[in-house]
This record gives sequence, structure tokens and C-alpha cells, in this order.
Amino acid sequence: LCAERNVAVQTIKSIARRRWTTAEPAPGEQRQSWYEPLTDPGAIARATAYVLERPQLFIDSSSALDQFPHVLAAAETVHAPADSELADDVASYDITALFDGGELERI
Repeated sequence: LCAERNVAVQTIKSIARRRWTTAEPAPGEQRQSWYEPLTDPGAIARATAYVLERPQLFIDSSSALDQFPHVLAAAETVHAPADSELADDVASYDITALFDGGELERI
């Protein structure tokens, strides 16, 4: 008999917007992570729901601790976002890949 095997995928950087576009923070800006997080509660809710709606995935908390309350709130009222909503977020918030398998991996 073959035992059923379950594999889960750890999802990191689920609320990442992109790498910071400037090397140094602006005056008064505080950075809690090496990437720029999403800050819009709606976009954070959709990103969180995208992960939580997939049973093979689990989510890690973001190092952007000021956004953590939005992640927790989203986890309480999960509803799967439509693909079009996610695509709109990518366009509206200029979301880009953190890892490109090339130049960015050599930093």
C-alpha cells in the first residue's frame, strides 16, 4: 500500500509589492523589510486570500510588521479574489517579481 503524501508550499513575501526603487529610505521613511510591501488593505486582503484559498499553500507573516494587522484581518474574512482583481492590483500597484533568477539573485 502506498501512503498518501501531502506537500505544502511555504509562501513568503505574499504582500510584497516589489524591491525598493531607491537604495536609501526617504527622510522620515522607515523600512522594516528589504522589499517594499503592499500597504493598501484591500490589496493585502486579496494577496492573503489568494494564498489561504489554496490548501496546499501556507503563509508566513511579513517582516513589514506595520502591515501585519491587515494580513490578520484578511485571514478572518477570506474570500477568493478573481483573477481580474489580482491583475488589477499588479497593474495599479506596479507589482514586480522580487526574484528573477538572474541579476537580482546575484545581489
